[in-house]
Amino acid sequence: MKDYQAQLKVQAYLDGELPDTEARQVEAWLAQDAELRGLLSELRATRDALRDNEPEVKLPVPHALYWSGIERAIAQAEAARPQPQPTAAQRWLAWLQRYLAPAAAVAAVALLAIGVGRFLADNPARHYVEIINYSTDVHVSSFRVPSEKMFVVWLSPNDSPASAPAPAAEEMDWEEFYQ
Repeated sequence: MKDYQAQLKVQAYLDGELPDTEARQVEAWLAQDAELRGLLSELRATRDALRDNEPEVKLPVPHALYWSGIERAIAQAEAARPQPQPTAAQRWLAWLQRYLAPAAAVAAVALLAIGVGRFLADNPARHYVEIINYSTDVHVSSFRVPSEKMFVVWLSPNDSPASAPAPAAEEMDWEEFYQ
């Protein structure tokens, strides 16, 4: 069987969808290739069978009017159906959904905004970093300037022998820290 594109071109040729140049090219293929001619005859037979055996339905009214009539009939059937009266619980639930749900959403957004605001507030304790050095090969120096909100940690090679114990950490003056 020929490639898929050739088959599509033969089908488009049968439907009259090809421009003149491509139609002449397909006609040349058909003159040379019996397999494509067989495909063309199969497609014609299929088209004729479908066209001749498909019942044609004639609408008693124009198409748009026909569908608008169906729409009106559906609307009338829905209007004729009795609507059930809501119970007290259903009315209460509807009130909660209408008024309390939006109020709860506003309250949640407000609480979230307050929480984020407090988290991002300039709290000096938030900038505190405790440094513990377990290495004997590295010396750690730190420097903190509260007025500039700056904390610097300096790492340098330890020039002292490895057997020397690490100096004890200084106690932090927390009263001064929180001022």
